[in-house]
Amino acid sequence: MAAPSLKRCKGIARNRREHTARPKHRPHLGTVGTLRPNGPPRIAVYIGRVCHSKSGRMYEVSLDDDRQPVVTSCTTWSDWTISWDELIDLAVAAGIDREGD
Repeated sequence: MAAPSLKRCKGIARNRREHTARPKHRPHLGTVGTLRPNGPPRIAVYIGRVCHSKSGRMYEVSLDDDRQPVVTSCTTWSDWTISWDELIDLAVAAGIDREGD
């Protein structure tokens, strides 16, 4: 079997680059939010409890004393927090500003 030509190799590389599994209309934001170390609770306003639809696990949603959103796992009692700017970026990336969808 003969080796593929340079032109064919460049075409294969271009196709792999252009046809990714990640949709181009939703930019990848990377890791957002931070896990806080377990310690004394800093909860200022309790909002409520939610159940994840796929796993069935329970989470508490609240605001901390700095008024930042906090999600707490009812299984591990670990806290995850996100800044308001990061939360708005997630909403924009999800298409909150697109009309007609």
